[in-house]
This record gives sequence, C-alpha cells and structure tokens, in this order.
Amino acid sequence: MIELESVSKVYRGQDGEVRALHNVKLSVDRGEFVVVRGPSGSGKSTLLLTIGGLVRPTHGKVFVDRKNLYAMSGGDLAKFRAEKVGFVFQMFHLLPYLNVLQNVLVPTLPGVRQTGRGRARELLEKLQMSDRLHHRPSQLSTGERQRVAIARALLNQPSLILADEPTGNLDPDNTAHVLGYLSDFHKEGGTVVLVTHEKSAEEFAQRVVLLDAGGLVVPGENR
Repeated sequence: MIELESVSKVYRGQDGEVRALHNVKLSVDRGEFVVVRGPSGSGKSTLLLTIGGLVRPTHGKVFVDRKNLYAMSGGDLAKFRAEKVGFVFQMFHLLPYLNVLQNVLVPTLPGVRQTGRGRARELLEKLQMSDRLHHRPSQLSTGERQRVAIARALLNQPSLILADEPTGNLDPDNTAHVLGYLSDFHKEGGTVVLVTHEKSAEEFAQRVVLLDAGGLVVPGENR
C-alpha cells in the first residue's frame, strides 16, 4: 500500500536547514496497522504528511497504492487524496462556522453530495453523534470534535487512514474510543498509519516503527 524509497525532507529557512527526514525506506502492506513512535522533532508528522501527498520530499519517491505521488499533477494528486486517503489530526481542523453534518461533508467528492449526506449521517450515528448534527464545533466536547473529524476522514471510504496524534488532547476514555474506531477501520480491511505517543495504541498495531532524528531506527543497529 505504501512504499517510500530513500525519502529525505529538508526545510530551508532564514536560520538555515532543518533535516526532517533522512533516507527513509519504508513499506506498509495493504490492510496493515502501523504505529509510528519517536521523540518530539523526530520527523513523525513530516513522514505522515509526505505519505499523504501534502509535503513533497526533497529527495526520494513515495508510492501509495502503486501511484508515484509526486510525479502526479496537482489536480490528480488532490483527487487521489480525496478518494484514497483519510486524515485525522490532533487539532481536528473543523470549520467553526459549519455544523457537525456540514463539517463531515466538507470532503464530499463532486457528484456524490446526496449519497455523501446519507453516509455522513450513518457515520455520525455509528460514532454516537447523531444527536449533535446541527451543533457547531464550539458546542462540542473535545472528544466529540475528534469523532466528527474521524467521520469526515471516513466519508469517502478511503483505503488508507493517516492519523497524527489523534488522541493527544483526549482523556483516557475518549482515547480508547478513538483507537477503537481506527481498529474497526483496520478490521474492515483498511490500512492505518498512526503517529502517537499513546503506549496503549501498540496493542492495536501489527508493527511499531521508530523514528529518531529523521531516520528509521532498526532494532540492534547502531546509528
């Protein structure tokens, strides 16, 4: 499902260069649940955004579902993301002026608005949010906002979920719920790459990948 070939990412600014990823080689099988761990600043978020077609690597190639992401045109890449990838972030990124149902419908693909509305309602019911359809994000708890974000990520029936610290702002009960939703998606055949500091997430994963200073840490190997 995912293949990274010697991927490096360097950010250049007024204070010089910051190496976020260094020569990362990673394969993730279709239907696999992978947890990415590492200290702050180790490149975890950059790795996830690079896989998701949102951050172009400085060097290397990124393949998702056999597509060379950064060889695609901007329009084709945006369409591919909308159809294949669901994103869940720590800060939710809900639009404050839209209600719950409208927020979930934001990524609706062209031509499927009506069927998307039905699916959005089904997802929100599954996530126990059917009584909050017309509430704005400011009227929701932190855990409820994350559930809305998960419903939005699942709307277009993606084959891949990329989640960046989705439980970072949640209490233990809501953390367990979010991990359970990601696990359900995985059990239905979806691929999950989860960046997290949450140790309990490892019980849902088939593999844990460690990042340090932008590079993968191989057990038993000196770096």
